[in-house]
Amino acid sequence: MDSNYCSSDLGQIWIVWDPSMSVLVFSRTDQLMLCSIKIPNILQSFAVTFVYGRNTEVGKRLLWDDIRRLSSTSPLCNTPWLLVGDFNQIASVTEHYSVLPSNLSLRGFEDLQECLRDSNLVDLPSRGVLFTWSNHQQSNPIVRKLDRAIVDNNWLSLFPNTSAIFYPHGDSNHAPCMVMMNSQPSPSKKKSFKYFSFRSSHPEFLSSMELNRKRFSNIQRRTSESLAFVEDIQSQLLLTPSDSLFREEHVARKKWKFFAAALESFYKQKSRIKWLKEGDANTRFFHRVVIAHHAKNLIKFLKGEDGVRVDNVDKVKGMIVDYYYSDLLGSDGNHTTPYSVDRINGLHPFRCDDALKQQLVAIPSEEEIIQSLFSMPKNKALGLDGFPGHLLRRFNTTAITLIPKVLGANMLPQFRLVASCHTIYKLITRLISRRLKLFISQAVQSNQVGFIKGRLLCENVLLAFELVDNFHIEGETSRDSLQIDLSKAYDNVNWEFLLNILVALDLPSIFVSWIKVCISTPSYNVAFNGELIGFFNGKKGIRQGDLMSSHLFVLVMDIMSKSHDKGVVNGLFQLHPRCVAPLITHLSFADDVLVFFDGAESSIAGIMAILDDFKAGSGFGINREKTALLIDGGNSSRTMELADRFGLKQGSLHVSDGDDDGVDFLRRLRQTAKIREELSGRE
Repeated sequence: MDSNYCSSDLGQIWIVWDPSMSVLVFSRTDQLMLCSIKIPNILQSFAVTFVYGRNTEVGKRLLWDDIRRLSSTSPLCNTPWLLVGDFNQIASVTEHYSVLPSNLSLRGFEDLQECLRDSNLVDLPSRGVLFTWSNHQQSNPIVRKLDRAIVDNNWLSLFPNTSAIFYPHGDSNHAPCMVMMNSQPSPSKKKSFKYFSFRSSHPEFLSSMELNRKRFSNIQRRTSESLAFVEDIQSQLLLTPSDSLFREEHVARKKWKFFAAALESFYKQKSRIKWLKEGDANTRFFHRVVIAHHAKNLIKFLKGEDGVRVDNVDKVKGMIVDYYYSDLLGSDGNHTTPYSVDRINGLHPFRCDDALKQQLVAIPSEEEIIQSLFSMPKNKALGLDGFPGHLLRRFNTTAITLIPKVLGANMLPQFRLVASCHTIYKLITRLISRRLKLFISQAVQSNQVGFIKGRLLCENVLLAFELVDNFHIEGETSRDSLQIDLSKAYDNVNWEFLLNILVALDLPSIFVSWIKVCISTPSYNVAFNGELIGFFNGKKGIRQGDLMSSHLFVLVMDIMSKSHDKGVVNGLFQLHPRCVAPLITHLSFADDVLVFFDGAESSIAGIMAILDDFKAGSGFGINREKTALLIDGGNSSRTMELADRFGLKQGSLHVSDGDDDGVDFLRRLRQTAKIREELSGRE
């Protein structure tokens, strides 16, 4: 055991270790202890800094200076480095939550972010709870993320599968943290084939069937070794120049540049698609973000509905397949009774005319096919055929990729589904999408701004701000808003309901049949840490991953829109006083909806009845636990009472009393924090 009593009277840091481990303390202050640690089953030793930060601005700045110094001058600065503990500082406004308004120090989290950037440090991918500290005050509860695990580039390269798990804090103020290094080699698994574009740059590409194994295996190591060889020759050349060394250096540098370009192509395809296209260089920072992004998306354990943690890999795979087969895509939704064509006709006035029908069923020309093919991103996420957009193969099987929706996702509902479709399927749906665009803006009413060319999201945002203006000021309640959270909307769309919409719009039957074949014949695998698991046929849902699905989804959402408008006409709920002329019952932001009404309890009941009826007909509905009720007049007790009665969440605009700039200020902070998180590899 060791501690920092010699630097701090209170000795805030104690280190206790198993005797089989070797721990050597190199540095200690009143806020940190730097150690070198060697674990028996891990060949490489590593550095760990245990942190207990002060809660004063001056003390924090001293800690940031110490971290910068250790990152550049410590005897361990070239070894993998982990920092873990209580930093006593949030890194962005998203790491703070309070019921009552709180004063946040913008300078404080800017200082922490600057320290991390200067020291080339990023947050370790984490699971478990997001907020790691609570003040345990009933009158003004506050939670924050003050504890974190941070690593450098060397750590990410050597231990890419490491993650931090933060557990509920119980009676303590702070959440305990466990860093899982996963030092044991993962059991071999069959990964899905992926074609990486750098292979085609090799002059022997067409003649060699074993090109990857012979010429490009372990491209990272080959690039590193070739650079080291160049530097070795240059060291000799700059000491004792000779013609032979110049020639040797030229050949070695040419070989290194070749591998470096191939490595850039490899990372480009593994990173987000627009990265290098938008002008960023092939830098260490670029590589770091790719590694951090990959580590963040690894699934190492899951929790079931009962909250029990499952670590066994085979059981985790079983949970994933059962969830998506039984609960979502593989289940047809027995409780759904799709709206009939006649009922949709009564809601929707749009009808396809003869001229439009001819355009919809026109056979794509060779020029249109080529144009659509070349408009596809060349290196976008790969489908089950393993090939990107410029190499074609089969048709309608789909790999489901799981993307965490929240930091530390560990339950399946916390993951977003993204479909990686075959290139042929993407091409066909791109052609259909071009035809849907011909009428989508005429068929969908103007309160839906998502996925429709010419409509701006900011228009609805500005209008929404006008309609909720002064909601927080005490006064007579006369207007309310429901912020609707749709539950797995894409994945639950009933096929018959969608096809009935297309028929009701009087689209050509052959055009409808093309869409029917695309949406109703998929089969699925699930991508689990690079391995494809499960195989089942889809029975409902449309796939997030092609342009056609976005346009079909807004047609479905438009039926919800028209149902709300009809609900007002039939007296199911009353209008928000500012929404009478023009008639505005709600605003849609793709799959997010804000409904506005007069604040009466009867109106809430009417809106919920409309939404329940829509769920029975379409297959998807709202998540009541995440749907928020916001009531004008600042009456939190009434809001809570009504929210509890209808099983909703009590909403909040997070506006400080008397601060007209509160909304704009917090929004700017959140946007700034999001950008910085993106740049640091934390997102």
